[in-house]
Amino acid sequence: MRTQYPTNEAQRLAALQSYGLLARPYIHEFDELVRLAALFCATPIAIISLIDHKYQYVKAAFGSQLKTIPRKYSCCAQTIIERDLVVYDQASLAHKFGHHPLVQQGFQFYAGMPIITQQGFALGCIAVIDHQARQLSAQQLESLQLIARQLSHQFELFRQVQQLTTLPHDVFQSNLTNDPQVPSKTPLLAKMSQQLHKPIQTIMTDSQLLAEQLLEAGVAELEPTAHHIQETSAQLLALIDDMIDLAKIEHGQLAVHSEEVCLGPLIDQLNVIVGPLMVRNHNSFHVQIATRQCVFWSDNRLVRQILVNVVGNAAKFTHDGSVRIEVMEEMRNEQPCLAFHVLDTGIGMTPEQQALLFQEPLRASKSFSNQPSTGLSLAISKRLALLLGGDITFSSNPGIGSHFTVYLPLKASAELPQS
Repeated sequence: MRTQYPTNEAQRLAALQSYGLLARPYIHEFDELVRLAALFCATPIAIISLIDHKYQYVKAAFGSQLKTIPRKYSCCAQTIIERDLVVYDQASLAHKFGHHPLVQQGFQFYAGMPIITQQGFALGCIAVIDHQARQLSAQQLESLQLIARQLSHQFELFRQVQQLTTLPHDVFQSNLTNDPQVPSKTPLLAKMSQQLHKPIQTIMTDSQLLAEQLLEAGVAELEPTAHHIQETSAQLLALIDDMIDLAKIEHGQLAVHSEEVCLGPLIDQLNVIVGPLMVRNHNSFHVQIATRQCVFWSDNRLVRQILVNVVGNAAKFTHDGSVRIEVMEEMRNEQPCLAFHVLDTGIGMTPEQQALLFQEPLRASKSFSNQPSTGLSLAISKRLALLLGGDITFSSNPGIGSHFTVYLPLKASAELPQS
């Protein structure tokens, strides 16, 4: 069989290389999507493949050990030529792809959807395969298209990360921000973070649609997988938002809006946001405040972000335990403050981890490599608290728990410290 190529093959191959995916033998980040495709379409096999000049490379698979297929025998290679959903029955497979390993084993059905990037290049495909003759419903075909779109956005994330990790070392490490010969990392990180924002938001939207389709199709057991994709994307989006805020803080560009903050509604919002994480980790959650009617001047959004980060971190590192918040008025440095004491019974921190907690975020995260990552959230919270004229302190004991205290000035007017 003579190999066919798209008319833009040279540009397509260059785009494929830019994503950094071919170098990885297997891409575990795609495991859930390929499993979803197989179970939703009720086929024994599903694969996610990339097509280079000579071969089809299987990068994720459900129910198959296939790794590499010559392109001239590949159904997926033909799928990227068609640039649309392709379905082959037994006769078509035997006629066009008789040398394909699965066709030689007697498989009788193939449906593939090309994965097309935002730039319009078909780099590979998501395919479902069966050893029995069959048809897919309109809903199953739509789900295959939806998963292909998810993959396209995940490809874009890989490409952005690839660009970020190949930047010059001094972009990330140098502190010579006033040296015109050394590029500043802050605007660069902000720009990269904003570019990552859109594909992640799209993945979240598509995963919600997928979850709804699973419910409509009566495949409720797969809905948690779709929701897990959504939750993971939300966590990544929060990390990117932290990076953007960090960039704004370092450049003095984070605007502080002074307004009246009412303690009662603030605590209610906090409970709604962190409540599901408490339930997931089987933690009890208690809030003790002297009065819900307390009103002070600050930036409501930033205060909420600080508390969500600190309390969310306590919930993340605590399992089958408790997280407690005690809110009270205290004097700190001869200034009236509202103190939010966050106490947990979690894993605690070693002295080495404590020493790095509020340092350079990328360095501090390495000390938690064997634990759920704190990411940038605590470092961001510390800087935000200082920006609002407050502070964050903590104490911790390994295996016993941690005690974080967020101090915010108890101001009765709109005056806030200048950054």
